[in-house]
Amino acid sequence: MNQVKSFKSLLPEILFGVFIFTLGAVIAFNFNLGLAIFGATIGLLILFAALIRPRTAVFVALLISALSGAFVSQPISGIPISLSGVFTFFAIILGLTALISRPLSTATIKAIKLNFVFIVFAVYYGFRSLTGPTVVEGLRITLLIMTPVIIGVLASQEMFKRWKTRREVELGLMLIPIIPVSVLIINLIFNSLTTSAVGFKTTQLLSIGGRTLALLLLPILALYIARWRYTPGIVQKISYMIASLGLTSTVITSLSRTASVIMMAFIWPARFFKRFFSASTFAILILVASFFALWLSLPQVQARFFPTGIENFDLAKIKSIDTQGRTRLWTLTWNSAIEKPIFGHGGGFSKLLVREAYRLDHPHNEYLRVFADTGIVGVFLLLVAWGGRILHHFKKWRSAQKVHSRTAMYHFAALLTVGAVCLSFVTDNTLAYVFVTIPTFCIFSLADTSNDL
Repeated sequence: MNQVKSFKSLLPEILFGVFIFTLGAVIAFNFNLGLAIFGATIGLLILFAALIRPRTAVFVALLISALSGAFVSQPISGIPISLSGVFTFFAIILGLTALISRPLSTATIKAIKLNFVFIVFAVYYGFRSLTGPTVVEGLRITLLIMTPVIIGVLASQEMFKRWKTRREVELGLMLIPIIPVSVLIINLIFNSLTTSAVGFKTTQLLSIGGRTLALLLLPILALYIARWRYTPGIVQKISYMIASLGLTSTVITSLSRTASVIMMAFIWPARFFKRFFSASTFAILILVASFFALWLSLPQVQARFFPTGIENFDLAKIKSIDTQGRTRLWTLTWNSAIEKPIFGHGGGFSKLLVREAYRLDHPHNEYLRVFADTGIVGVFLLLVAWGGRILHHFKKWRSAQKVHSRTAMYHFAALLTVGAVCLSFVTDNTLAYVFVTIPTFCIFSLADTSNDL
């Protein structure tokens, strides 16, 4: 405690020292090198803070998630990694440092058990990366898979130890949209938002694409929806409802077909679901169908599915739905995967495969990618890890509804989150999107630690 207090008291002097040090670095060298030195210094300070307060690593990871992968297209000269990759690497170093710097406790062991299959899957993917033809790419993906797991374990550990951490992490999750949505609004005001048939992209402050933002907002929307359903106060319910509608409109305007369908067909119906066979369930189905019809009536949405138009629509038109080349990617990946179906070709192989054929980075299907890279063994571990989460949170949610609404709320949020992420695996690269998976594992932690409420 004295260490924490002394660190707080020295914070102004430390920040002033960083400023002077950076100014000197810029003058002595140049702007880019000075900026790099400044970033490294800030990183060391945050690492020091994580040693004193491990939960600092969780909050930094959430802040990185709020950037929505904005720097993924900005490579760093001399190394095969983007600035976004550097942030991810920094997040896992922080998480590991915070975990290793503390003695192994009951809370840590419990947190590891809850995420054990995810750890096994990441380790297996890393092993197949070392034994495959694309070691560097495989290890890069392993890093992306492992980072949210480490942050999730750390978050659970800190939540088991300290009740206040739960409130802080949940607040951090709910505030995540502020950064990307603010950037979006600023670009709208200054007319610097570029739009196309596949969505929008910001050009000022941060480069945020509509599809990545939509995927980021899905787990956050799940948390708001759960809050709306289970919070008792009328005023709070209305505020969560308004926030949910705001996030929903952002997802729809992003023109992300995957995120929009998951949101309308899964997350929103679940908000009102009570029993499988009831009048309310039937009403929900009618309402969902109406929303889909309204959504598909939008010209921008129609253009995303049917670029040639929908005049004289018939069943044959369904075959012409625009998948942006995904069908060819899936066929290519599947045909390659069945050549080595048991252990796969090695971590990162699928990227090499689709890049040589179509100059793309992934096959737009995580199940196929894992199959091609790590075989049936990898797919089995992936399904056990994520499918196990679905069953775990569903059972906890159903039982908690009868006795404890707050516990039910967190498991409901986790259930919606894991379902949304697993559905997104069908068409997107979500397994490697740490800005989606880090909030996802933090929501898992909120649910796992809520059993002690």
